[in-house]
Amino acid sequence: MWLRCLIYTVSPIGAAFTTSATALVVCLGALYGIGAGLLFAPSIDFLGDWFVERKSFTYGVICGAGAAAGAGLSPVYAPLFMVFLAATIVQALAHYGPSVYLPSMGADLGLSSEQGALLVALLNLAQAIGQPLQGILTHSKASFYTSLVLSTLGGGVEILLIWPFARNLLSLSL
Repeated sequence: MWLRCLIYTVSPIGAAFTTSATALVVCLGALYGIGAGLLFAPSIDFLGDWFVERKSFTYGVICGAGAAAGAGLSPVYAPLFMVFLAATIVQALAHYGPSVYLPSMGADLGLSSEQGALLVALLNLAQAIGQPLQGILTHSKASFYTSLVLSTLGGGVEILLIWPFARNLLSLSL
């Protein structure tokens, strides 16, 4: 049992220090699964011996315990998680919507196909410049959250103040 517990415990720790995808798959895929299975199987087997009358209920409690822990711990970790979730949603709205619909919006406003292609090129150019700059900001002495907040605020301004009022080539290129 101790060996099983050791495999189950050490495999995610090993995964945290890996530098290759293969080692990650071995640690979190194979070793973690084997350790969990070897540790969990005897518990399930012993339940049948310990609980004779309400065996099914006991299995249900054991299987539902993971979900209960997830439901109970989520609000504890939710404030930080919710910040990251909100930031991700705003950034996704600011990036993926325009990149997908920019040529269609340009065509609806009467822009030529060349101007629509120019808009997509400008969007990609801005991304090619902005993402490395954001990476540099993240690795600078400033807090990690500085880059997150700036990116989220920039995306929020874009989707709330620029996109709804974009009616020509210049405003669409912003």
